[in-house]
Amino acid sequence: METLDGILKFLASYPTWAKAVLLGNIACLASVLVFARTPASQPPAVAPASPLIPVAAEPVSTRPVIKITGVDLYPASSDAGIQVSVFVNGTKFTYPSLAGVEWLQVGPAMSGQTFELPKSDSYTLRFEMRKRDGRDGSVSKFASQETVALSGKTSGLYNLYFVDRTMKRSASIDAQIRYSFDPGK
Repeated sequence: METLDGILKFLASYPTWAKAVLLGNIACLASVLVFARTPASQPPAVAPASPLIPVAAEPVSTRPVIKITGVDLYPASSDAGIQVSVFVNGTKFTYPSLAGVEWLQVGPAMSGQTFELPKSDSYTLRFEMRKRDGRDGSVSKFASQETVALSGKTSGLYNLYFVDRTMKRSASIDAQIRYSFDPGK
């Protein structure tokens, strides 16, 4: 009580305008302390994990996607560059098509590429490929007659055959495309 009495006597010696400014500052400080308060002692609210709700390891795609995950050449050729065309329901997608790259070197660490697809009740898939020889720059074509019907989430291999200048297709598998398909939700 003595402290409050001492503060009141101290304030009585100031003019009215100074008391008003001091009271305004105290009110402003009090409102900042009340309204700008953040509960620093409380951790952020996180819903506890329920053992009944599975947690996905990777995000679930909401749109259908096709992903080219790799290419194998027979015989193997580490100096070759490739361009793959994937046709999904008649729409052509080209791999590689990122960062201005036209040809992609074949190898175990080659990067894949994902293409978002328009929604559809069914999907048909086929591939074509061009290979540029790293020594002389000649370009070869690879194709297949096969069309793959896709429905659920799947991955697979697509066989390609060399096509010569007379448009005759080889009888042996000369390349394989590794792919995966996710129909989304």
